Amino acid sequence: MYLITFKYDDEFAAEFMHMWQIANVYGFSDCNGATDFKVYRLSPDKDPERLYIHEENHCIALFTATGEQVTEYEDWAVH
Repeated sequence: MYLITFKYDDEFAAEFMHMWQIANVYGFSDCNGATDFKVYRLSPDKDPERLYIHEENHCIALFTATGEQVTEYEDWAVH
């Protein structure tokens, strides 16, 4: 699971989500109005690590600051 923060209806939200949930919220952001996404990987005894979202051809991927791909999710619901 990951910690994701985003802005929705002019308020910030923070939730723990699985990758498929991140893909759905991010993938539908053109419909649901969510913006300002930030994703963090949480590990025991470490500071949260900021991950970066990349979208291409119905695939959402998370990358580290050095460009290493962490995970991806393909083919969320078409809208």
